Amino acid sequence: MIRVLTALKSVLELETVEYKQMLGLALEKKDVLFKNDVQSLELIVAREMAVLKRIKQLEAEREALIAKAAVLSHRPKNTMRLSDIIELLSDDMRLEFVKIREELSGVVTRLKDSNQANKGLIETQLQYASFCVNLLSGHTGPLSTYSHAGHMN
Repeated sequence: MIRVLTALKSVLELETVEYKQMLGLALEKKDVLFKNDVQSLELIVAREMAVLKRIKQLEAEREALIAKAAVLSHRPKNTMRLSDIIELLSDDMRLEFVKIREELSGVVTRLKDSNQANKGLIETQLQYASFCVNLLSGHTGPLSTYSHAGHMN
């Protein structure tokens, strides 16, 4: 069981590192979105894809280790969670796992907030781009001042 717990701790630490990297990329993306730098945005998205691939692998490892811990502690493997494992641990190891879980949770929360802000920036830019295309193409919306014939609406 100690080997499984050590491996689980290592995977959680690696996941935290990867999520921190995603957070850094999200912050970079915010700056790039403000500058409307499409080339830099493409590079960031490519880097995000690589990090997401590693995160997916680590999540699969974590789930497998939690399932192993469930089997070793004679519990149903589909119902065991990290919090259940933490409850089974001794005080020192429990504190280490709680610290890692809190750090990972904090990073994921900040990443979620940053992604939400970036989503808002992208939506605003898309609306602006759509407005410009409509303006250039002569498409008038409900707020237009002049008709196609040039008369005031």
